[in-house]
Amino acid sequence: MTVRKRFKRLVRGRAGATGESYTTALAHFRRVAEEANMSQPSDRYLGLDDSEYEQMDSLLDGLRPETVTEALRRVGSSSQVTACEQVRQSRYNFSYDIVLDGAPVALNVWYGASPAGAEAELALRRRLVSCGLPVQRALLPAGEERLTVGGRPAVVLERIEGEEGPNYSPTKASDAYVETAAAMARLVAKMHVAAMGLEELDYREPPWLTNLASWKTELDMAKADGRAVAVLDAIDAAARRFQVFCEGARLPVGVVHGCPGAWTILVDDARQIVALLELDSAHRDHLVFDVAHLITQWGHVAVSEMKSRFEPVLVRRILKEYSSWI
Repeated sequence: MTVRKRFKRLVRGRAGATGESYTTALAHFRRVAEEANMSQPSDRYLGLDDSEYEQMDSLLDGLRPETVTEALRRVGSSSQVTACEQVRQSRYNFSYDIVLDGAPVALNVWYGASPAGAEAELALRRRLVSCGLPVQRALLPAGEERLTVGGRPAVVLERIEGEEGPNYSPTKASDAYVETAAAMARLVAKMHVAAMGLEELDYREPPWLTNLASWKTELDMAKADGRAVAVLDAIDAAARRFQVFCEGARLPVGVVHGCPGAWTILVDDARQIVALLELDSAHRDHLVFDVAHLITQWGHVAVSEMKSRFEPVLVRRILKEYSSWI
């Protein structure tokens, strides 16, 4: 059963138990998600009783390391499987963030949930590296230097924890690091197809348009929140303009995200990455309606704060900034 179907069953279960309408039950879970700090997946979802919490928590099953390891076992090498198993056994939360611009160029492994200590974290990183996984903690870009691999633009995204939640920033890295990350990105893309039951990904067909339709229909947002639907319509229009732009310029567009979700890169005629848009379906599964993280220039990040999700002013600012590039 898909995450969306399981969530719909949860909403219907509450509606049946309380006598509420489906829309009212859905609004309840939205309030719960908005109140919780979703940057800490291990935190309790505020306002849920025990049974509801357990069901919400079970929605993450498809993203757990065990599932990833099993999927990787079907498509990866033995050393890569071993690396993932070591991550799982270390009890660290982890995810992959991958960006493709024709050829995959970025991989990030991050840790959460109170690490056992700096020594344990360092040991884990060494094990991962020894198994062929490129791992780095967050680093700031060195000036305005741009990273290229084989003469093509590349970027390694690393997670940076700040007061406004996770941000992303280009990271200086060696060619060998990025070449290895590129190989892993291809592998992880296959892994997500296997783990999430996705169809084979066509990197020229933006799947976020399908995600938008799912948000409207499967979560019944037309009844739950007219404002949310209006915002999604605006994003839908921007995404379609972006699609036309990419097709007209024959730009290679890569879409894959470790949660999973949809990252899309905009590159210029010189193949320099100039913009990146995220519509994160992983947050949709939590019923947290994040709209977008937009990187308009190297080192410049526009991020939605935890308490500003889906605020129309924020969305209009992002769309205005984004539209200026297309």
